[in-house]
Amino acid sequence: MNYDCQVNFYCKRQALHRATRDISRAIASHAGVIERALLRRKISSSPMKTLFYRSHFHRRQFRWRPSRITTHLHHASAKNDPSVIFVDSFVDRWYRSPKARTGREAMSVEGKVVIVTGAARGIGQEYVRALAAAGARPVAADVSDCSETIDLAKSAGGKALGVKCDVADASSTDAMVAAALKAFGRVDALINNAALYGGLRGGRFETITEADWDAAMTINVKGIWNCCKSAVPALRAAGGGSIINIASLAATFGTPFVLHYTTSKAAVIGMTRGLARELGRDNIRVNAVAPSAVITEGTREFFANKLDKALDVVKSGQAIQRNLQPSDLSGTILWLVADTSAFVTGQTISVDGGTVMN
Repeated sequence: MNYDCQVNFYCKRQALHRATRDISRAIASHAGVIERALLRRKISSSPMKTLFYRSHFHRRQFRWRPSRITTHLHHASAKNDPSVIFVDSFVDRWYRSPKARTGREAMSVEGKVVIVTGAARGIGQEYVRALAAAGARPVAADVSDCSETIDLAKSAGGKALGVKCDVADASSTDAMVAAALKAFGRVDALINNAALYGGLRGGRFETITEADWDAAMTINVKGIWNCCKSAVPALRAAGGGSIINIASLAATFGTPFVLHYTTSKAAVIGMTRGLARELGRDNIRVNAVAPSAVITEGTREFFANKLDKALDVVKSGQAIQRNLQPSDLSGTILWLVADTSAFVTGQTISVDGGTVMN
């Protein structure tokens, strides 16, 4: 099937369905670009514009019923809708472009709205910076002030929205998602990074206080549950998306003397797998990333005067003999946010220099 400037409505039905399916995906993935272009052309209301909104927010219904796309295109063409010319030209350019031919377009996160919790510092801050630099629209959420993170996003050539959020409070996570929807109109991905780490005290399991145990479970486990409950309706409305839960080497390796932290991160992996099976039908993929000890403020606080020795021990168990920097995680995060990972779900990806090999 030739994806040229005009859709051939007289082609075989099966080929037409394949064509309209691909066109609907192209339109849906670039709905914001097309909408802005239509507004510039002062096309305020048309069957095609209705199609953009519906295909963007309800992609599932078009994926399995491409005849609806055909009907909208046919009616719009019959009425000489000026937006058809623009859209046909857009689809033609998209399919002829090197990005479409090589698949690089699917790797892009440009325009995606991504909520990042625990974004005031550390790896969360790095995720926001990397996403902004790649053209995404990150929402930096934290119980602490995110102004430094917002400045980093600007210096990287992008922009970010800062939101105050306590992940242990469901009303706060609801407000976080509402702020993202108000600012950008949709949510495409959620990165559950907020965790209690630097403030924890290590030691033998019988010396861990009940208060410390409960605090770790409240932030590290319940916090993710709250964020997912708040964000999933928005992800469903967008036609699907990606949830990325930050786990830890502590869970995949079984780190001793921090049993509250190790257990909480193991729970994150279990939650990831269960959610992946629940949300797959909604085209929402759920994965976990398990880094080793990253050189951040939290790691320095946790190990305190034992930092150098602890980092040497971690490094000695790795195939790649250096300690993990926040930027080492960016590539994995961007890939999981992008559509390139559209068929990956329920997985725990270790970014640990080859400590745990499955």
